[in-house]
Amino acid sequence: MATKKTNKANVSSKKSPSKKTSTTKKRSTKKKTKKKINRRLSYSSLIIIIIAVFIFFYLGRKDEPDIIEEVNKQDQSIEMTRLDGNELSFYYPTADLSNGGIVEHLAYSLDYNEDHEQADWVFYELTRDEVEKKIAKRKDNFKPDPSATISSALPTDYRKSGYDRGHLCPAADNRWSEEAMDQSFYMSNMSPQHPDLNRKIWSELEEQVRQWAVKNEKVYVATGPLLIDGFKSKIGESGVSVPNYFYKVVADLTGDEIKGIGFIFSNGENNGELKNYAFPIDMIEERTKIDFFYKLDEEIQKQIESEVVIEDWF
Repeated sequence: MATKKTNKANVSSKKSPSKKTSTTKKRSTKKKTKKKINRRLSYSSLIIIIIAVFIFFYLGRKDEPDIIEEVNKQDQSIEMTRLDGNELSFYYPTADLSNGGIVEHLAYSLDYNEDHEQADWVFYELTRDEVEKKIAKRKDNFKPDPSATISSALPTDYRKSGYDRGHLCPAADNRWSEEAMDQSFYMSNMSPQHPDLNRKIWSELEEQVRQWAVKNEKVYVATGPLLIDGFKSKIGESGVSVPNYFYKVVADLTGDEIKGIGFIFSNGENNGELKNYAFPIDMIEERTKIDFFYKLDEEIQKQIESEVVIEDWF
């Protein structure tokens, strides 16, 4: 009997480790299953969060303007105001091509009026570099414009008339190039100016424009006679009309604060400071019936043409 008990005990002792191993395996399997479930829940939660964030931003921005698009528009507006990538002709004033035509030279362009034998406007860009380069000297070599599309006045038309051959694009603005200086003496760039205008306040304004070009990196200038309201008389064999008034428009389109200014002078004595003759470009347009910078965005035109802040210029 004692032997049998011993055998039972031995059997019992042999089976016991097997039960422990089985329990351990079950616990391990449960833990692994739990981990898998937790991982699946984590992945599912992450996917749900991502979808929720996407829906929030998509629906939240659906009725709002695209921010990137707005920034791009602003960048394009800045590029336009700084004249990046545009030809000079983009900024020409409106022109009447029925009685002359646009002529382009190295430093300036013009809309010639055959009826009055002078330009309705001369337009040019003046940069800081051009002002600071002083290569060419003035030679006073007045001559007809050789362009085939127009027949300009002659230097002799002004002889003994009492009027100067007044530059519209100044000779002093073209010292940066011998060719530009030479072309500035074409008669298409001249208009009959009384000495009291040409040699005084007009010359003062030309110098001021050069200073603005240096200060602002570059400026754009349109200038000419005001002939729509009539003229004083005609001079020379070509019949050059003598204007009653002259205008000049200047725009700074390169700085952070773009701006514009206009001037009107009588063709004679003009007393007082330059700023006394300053007007908004809109007023110059009304008097001349010429639209300046008309290809620019409407908001930009309004900003530079509707008013003049004298302190921004003087």
